Amino acid sequence: MPVLRAIHKLVENGATVAGEKPIDDPSLADDQKEFSRLSDELFGDGSGVHHVGKGQVYAGENLGEVFKAMHMEPDFEATHPEADTQPAVCPSQTDRRRRLLCG
Repeated sequence: MPVLRAIHKLVENGATVAGEKPIDDPSLADDQKEFSRLSDELFGDGSGVHHVGKGQVYAGENLGEVFKAMHMEPDFEATHPEADTQPAVCPSQTDRRRRLLCG
């Protein structure tokens, strides 16, 4: 319940959250009615966009669609490597020689 309360507070203050609606509180000590109220207020029926305070919740939405709705472009796209791909490891950015060799 503390996490759901924190998420609710963040959204009220302007955060955008995307994810699945929590359906169960694992703690028997928590107030189940409060859990249901917060979950319903944030995520509604578990789909669509819900506005809470200054923020919004994209409930059950695909992250790609959420980013499109927010007019956000990806910084990069990752692909699966080929079978013969050898990763380059550059452990130190302070070592000039390694920077020159690794790029």
